[in-house]
Amino acid sequence: MIWNLRDENVPWVRELAELVGSEGSPATSLDEGPLGSSPLFGPLRSEEYGHWQALDRDSLLELVSSLSYVAAMPADERASVLDQVRALYARHTRGSERLRMRYTTVCFRTRVDRSTLPPDPPDEGDVILRFR
Repeated sequence: MIWNLRDENVPWVRELAELVGSEGSPATSLDEGPLGSSPLFGPLRSEEYGHWQALDRDSLLELVSSLSYVAAMPADERASVLDQVRALYARHTRGSERLRMRYTTVCFRTRVDRSTLPPDPPDEGDVILRFR
């Protein structure tokens, strides 16, 4: 499983999160959810990688507009949020400068413990021979 999370340690990104909401961390929900507590899976391992994305004003507005919780807002509320994002962009850039969004990509992996799985049921048409 892979998540791309905005790095809210970057001041303008933290300000954006105050406008549109923080993404939180998926690690807690995985460790405490069915994956972490199931006997079907081995230990959960994770790695993190950082990368940057350059955003002009239109790209930032498209990114924010594509967030499901922003897209689901009533039209007037969504318009207000996008106006605030435009103002944020203007405060943090000069001229043709772009903002750089830092992301942390969090990758999780585990193994299925096949010894805990029931045997596969026979396919229709299989011949089963039992010897005593």
